[in-house]
Amino acid sequence: GGLSVAAMPQIEYGGWLSNREMGGDFILGAIDRLKTDFAQRSLAFHYLPFGAPVDWLARVPELGGVRVWSEPHRRPVLQLDDPARIRAALNKKSNKSRFNRLKRMGEVEILRLHTRADLEPVLESMKAYCDLRQGAVNGSCPFSDDSRKEAFHLAMLDRPEGVYCTAMLVGGRLAALLYGVRNPDSVSIALLVISPFFSRHSPGKFLVYETALMLAEDGVKFLDITPGGDPWKDRFADSYDSLLDLRLDFKAAPSAAERGMKAGVDLLRHTLRRIGVSPERVQYFMGRLRRIRPRHVVAFADRLRRRVWETREARIYSVDAREFAVGDLDTTCARDRVQDLLAYSASEQWRPREGFLRDACAKLERGEHVYTHVDSGRLLHYGWMLEEQDKSWFPEIGTHYEYPKGSAVLYEFFTEPAARGRGLYKKSMRRMLADLAANESVEQVYISVDAANLPSRAAIESVGFHYRDSLVRRVRWGSVDITCGATGP
Repeated sequence: GGLSVAAMPQIEYGGWLSNREMGGDFILGAIDRLKTDFAQRSLAFHYLPFGAPVDWLARVPELGGVRVWSEPHRRPVLQLDDPARIRAALNKKSNKSRFNRLKRMGEVEILRLHTRADLEPVLESMKAYCDLRQGAVNGSCPFSDDSRKEAFHLAMLDRPEGVYCTAMLVGGRLAALLYGVRNPDSVSIALLVISPFFSRHSPGKFLVYETALMLAEDGVKFLDITPGGDPWKDRFADSYDSLLDLRLDFKAAPSAAERGMKAGVDLLRHTLRRIGVSPERVQYFMGRLRRIRPRHVVAFADRLRRRVWETREARIYSVDAREFAVGDLDTTCARDRVQDLLAYSASEQWRPREGFLRDACAKLERGEHVYTHVDSGRLLHYGWMLEEQDKSWFPEIGTHYEYPKGSAVLYEFFTEPAARGRGLYKKSMRRMLADLAANESVEQVYISVDAANLPSRAAIESVGFHYRDSLVRRVRWGSVDITCGATGP
């Protein structure tokens, strides 16, 4: 019952095919037919290709029953007529420094991927890195959410004249991948995938510029960075042109009541903005109100109680990194496997998937490590490790704790309620300690736990940690006292 431009949402631009001599006659005739067969529907072109005829838009009102919504967008473009300018950007001091850091991590290779056989060795990494970043930024995981997308990208490479794909490998691992669609005189970026493990050193920037140099040698005139407003796109663009985001609504002219309602909504939006409140903020709070449940009221009352009277203790444990006996480790515990993070499901309402992936992506980019257990396509357990840490902030206590030099920290463990009691917490701690025992720069390993969490305390002690300190927060009628020191068993 709906309308969609062919191949959406895989395509960046949507349009139609007609003889040039027909001008706007074909699309106007098509719209006149569509408004009858698809009343109360819409047809959108996100975005209309640059250079597509738009003069026919002025004649749409003559059709009646069609409302036009259009918004101009800038298309960022990197011109390829002067390769020396691109090489100069690559040779900037800051870029050379980043590139040298990449080289210290392993041999750097820039590859052109011509066929599906070329793409397949890095396909799983490409999918995982793309889904992690898109899930963190946009709340959608393109490859996980659409089982056909992988086959689509591979099939495109069966017609290599229509695709331009490059990759950067560091030490044999995928650092960045550019998947572009080739046009007669340009290439449009469809995917720019960046590994979170190398992102601190800007591999995407190097790959875009190196790809631009390859394209210039092939006689391509410009690299279409595509619209969308992502800040990274403006870093590469040296020119812009304009195109339209266009939507056609097929419905009768609004009634007097609809016009009155729209005028009222517009007035309310204007008033809110005048007093500094955005309509989006109002929508956010209204959505929060609709989601309030009895348990939220109970949680609020508990937070209020803790502001008046509370005693809370965080117990800190440590172990010598060389003291841990490696032994046999559970091989089901994986380290830094991004695919496992994508198997996360928000079984507890406090942690939606988008927020989890955003947090995980930021941690991996900072150089932290995650240990995971997945079963039947579901993330059952995870925990994080910092190999170098000088202090940590304890928000539930309201203070910092400082560690001696050469300290690693294990933190933020979570096990799905249905998977508790299976020893996953112990297995991941043992795997972490085994990895840290091989790191000569680590001398002590620290972990903390709420003193009231007796099962976690028992698990921590059973793998070899020793109690060291406590951070205690006492609240008495609003007065807060924070102390640090051992409090006994």
